[in-house]
Amino acid sequence: MDNRLIDVAIGLALVFALTSLLTTAVQEAWSQMKGKRGLFLQKALVSFLGDDNAFALKVMQHPLLVSLAPQTKANPGKPSYIEASSLVPALLGHLIGLTATKVRPASPQGLIELLQGKAVPQEFLDGLVALSHGVENDWPAFEARLGGWWDAVNERASGWFKRDVQLTVFVIGVLTAAAMNINPITVATRLWNDEGLRAAIVSYASGEQVAQLAARAPAPAIAPSPVPAGDPAARLGALSTALQDAIAQAPAGDNALTHKRLVATLERVLNFKKSLAQLPPAQWSDLQPSARLLLDDLPRERLPAAVRLAQDQLVDTLVPRPPAPASQAPAAGPGAAASAPEGKPCRAAEDASLCAVRQRAEALEELQRLGLPIGWSESAQPQYFHGCPAGFAPAHLCWWGNRLVSLLGWLIVGLACTLGAPFWFDALSRLVRLRASGDKPQASSAAPATPAPPVAAAGAAPAAPLGPVGTAMHDATTDAERALTEAQVRAVQRALLIAEGDCSGWFDGKTRLRIQAWQDQRQPGSGTGALNQAEIDALLGR
Repeated sequence: MDNRLIDVAIGLALVFALTSLLTTAVQEAWSQMKGKRGLFLQKALVSFLGDDNAFALKVMQHPLLVSLAPQTKANPGKPSYIEASSLVPALLGHLIGLTATKVRPASPQGLIELLQGKAVPQEFLDGLVALSHGVENDWPAFEARLGGWWDAVNERASGWFKRDVQLTVFVIGVLTAAAMNINPITVATRLWNDEGLRAAIVSYASGEQVAQLAARAPAPAIAPSPVPAGDPAARLGALSTALQDAIAQAPAGDNALTHKRLVATLERVLNFKKSLAQLPPAQWSDLQPSARLLLDDLPRERLPAAVRLAQDQLVDTLVPRPPAPASQAPAAGPGAAASAPEGKPCRAAEDASLCAVRQRAEALEELQRLGLPIGWSESAQPQYFHGCPAGFAPAHLCWWGNRLVSLLGWLIVGLACTLGAPFWFDALSRLVRLRASGDKPQASSAAPATPAPPVAAAGAAPAAPLGPVGTAMHDATTDAERALTEAQVRAVQRALLIAEGDCSGWFDGKTRLRIQAWQDQRQPGSGTGALNQAEIDALLGR
């Protein structure tokens, strides 16, 4: 059974998957650096508040919203998500502060009347009037409608963020393909014509290293998601909201003692949030006693039910969280190559986002070492219009034709990256299983997977070992190649007259081409680029 078409599809899916990983890492680093989530949330809030930037900025300075984002006076941050349960009390508190009495009116209709002529955008005020129809004297119903309005605007902002992510991923994908010269057209052509390269790529795609990368592949960030209800930070936000609402309902003039206690409790809650941020999840349970004492200064008989409920939910979420287990990749199937070395760990002073970008780039460099036409070497340049001189030759139309092929390939990579790494790893897994379901290809050699050591001739000294035994080549394609050590592969490369500086100890693309040429020289038309046991013995002089 000829698996050439499936092998080419496996190679392209592998290229797209690893490029998508790199593109996603770059996009996440860019979003964090520019604060994209916070910017789109601020854009949604400005739209919600009648397109008045100054008014939206004042609302964002409310303590309930300021506490949702880590920030300092020198570097103010923006929250990436604001729940309606936090925004509505903060917004109402700001609006009440604009009135002459500074006291919450008895009805929503009364608040709207007091806001007439104040520094409130007319468009937003008209929206409040529309929301109040039918619930003019019902504060809970009015607040629910106000929260639903914010949720609808926030949902629209999620669409803005999604489109921005897709566009950013496409642009970064095209730029990455151009910088590293990743052209799927050239890759597909080379895979179709090079049997040895196809075997090496399929072996690598079936290995454990690719399975580990697939297990760690993140889905593209689509939109900011709400904080889970079980997150202590979310419960602290709900508790702060309930306390702020209680403060608004207990004016200082009526009950100064209760008002002061509520303000002091709110300050303790904000300090508690800082303490929580300094502890790892595994030690959250250490703060349970402190959480139970947060409301002890308040009279239990006057404590609103929402405040007590928020405290109980906070205590329930403060349980130790075990660290997430490391992803265990499935073992490679029979005949699959051993895994490639893991990427270099992050350096001590290296940013986590930049470390992820570097590790993804190293995975693409691994494909280049296997022999795929990636990079700016002469062999990786498209040559579909023949007769062009080598190098930079813009005076020839054929040179421009090849450049257009490169541009088309880069655009294809950009479009492929918008589908995300999980999509391509899933496609790769399906293609590998499809190939394995066909007829099992015959091995290049009938020799056993672990050949017995050669018997020395009578009177001859035993051959010295070339390296440690048992380290399989991850890019080997036959059982005989997998039995070689890295030092033995270098000896094979030297026997093929490869320069000492280019002897990598791996079956890279240059080595495959030399093997194929050496096989054709011995027997014309027999070159496959893969070695059997007899050919290895001949090269090593056994």
